[in-house]
Amino acid sequence: MSKLHLKPCPFCGDKNVSIVKVENVVELNQTHVIVQCKNCCAYAGFPFTTAEWAKSCNYKEESADRWNRRSQA
Repeated sequence: MSKLHLKPCPFCGDKNVSIVKVENVVELNQTHVIVQCKNCCAYAGFPFTTAEWAKSCNYKEESADRWNRRSQA
């Protein structure tokens, strides 16, 4: 699998950004994927309705696409 391209952090401009999958968000019974800046800790969370759906799709590519699609400042 090739490395995903993620735009730099929109707040600090750092390129050290990663995708983290958070299973079983208790309050919502959802799986969330967080794209987070390792420098300033800014993040964007993308909820997936069920853990089964998150496992069946390619959540990394979907989350990278959502992160990269954001509006320009």
